[in-house]
Amino acid sequence: MKSYYVKLSLLLINSLSFLYSALPHRVRWFVAGCISWFWINIVKSRLYTVCKNLRIVFPDLTISEYRNKIKNYLPWSIYYALEFLKVPTLSSSDLNKSIKIHGSEHFDSARSQGKGVYLLSLHLGCPDIALNALALAGYPICLITKKFSNKGANDIWFSLRSRSGLKYIEAHGKQTVFQIFKALGNNEAVIFVLDQFMGPPFGIQTPFFNKLTGTAYGLSRFFIKNGAPIVPVYTYQDNKGVTHIQFDTPIKEDILDSISNLSTEEKSVYLTTLFNQRLEAIILKHPEHWMWAHRRWKKWQVT
Repeated sequence: MKSYYVKLSLLLINSLSFLYSALPHRVRWFVAGCISWFWINIVKSRLYTVCKNLRIVFPDLTISEYRNKIKNYLPWSIYYALEFLKVPTLSSSDLNKSIKIHGSEHFDSARSQGKGVYLLSLHLGCPDIALNALALAGYPICLITKKFSNKGANDIWFSLRSRSGLKYIEAHGKQTVFQIFKALGNNEAVIFVLDQFMGPPFGIQTPFFNKLTGTAYGLSRFFIKNGAPIVPVYTYQDNKGVTHIQFDTPIKEDILDSISNLSTEEKSVYLTTLFNQRLEAIILKHPEHWMWAHRRWKKWQVT
């Protein structure tokens, strides 16, 4: 049974969601712009990380060009954080008004094989809106995600994120492997988000924009195990407030044949590097929509 604290918090957030969702897009964008200005000029938190990451990805820009990129990125970052408030009030009617799904033929073709589907994704746009929209549209999707140690926070977070029937699998839990294979056995899709730093024991060193860092190797190991198709998917919003969900061309499944002579560790490095390259291409296509404040290139430390 949910505590009074959880119930009260959900009531408050749902009320805010209703009010926020009723605002026109231009008003929501204006609010994000104001908060962004305050963040750049007053708060300044994480700006060093943003600048550092931009220098890794775009090493040849001038100081003024870096400043312009930060000014372009931060309003979108604040805007997407606010857009999470739309998740509790998301409904099937939004699928016809403010959400567009592209490349669904890639997903349908992959799922037709009957082995389940791995979805490769990243922190770009507002993934919670996209995933809940896909669940509303009938896509059988499970997201691998971390849970909070605080039960109350956990109840609030997942109550809000599960309104549309989206399923969740706890990352690194005791039942994680079983739950992933169960979902694949039911011909469902399991989404792996690989653009955050992951150190040992669940990460391996791989290049990301030509700089070594730690990346979770789980997707590569599952792919080696059963060869289910991998389809990249990402989301972003346009200047009119329309959410675009894009399924990209799948990873070539015969890639396993070309690396059959490698060890499991070597296969994981090769495949994870390939996954990173697909994510890099998406980021370069929509740079202002990626979460640059992530500490993606942390120091690798062997435990």
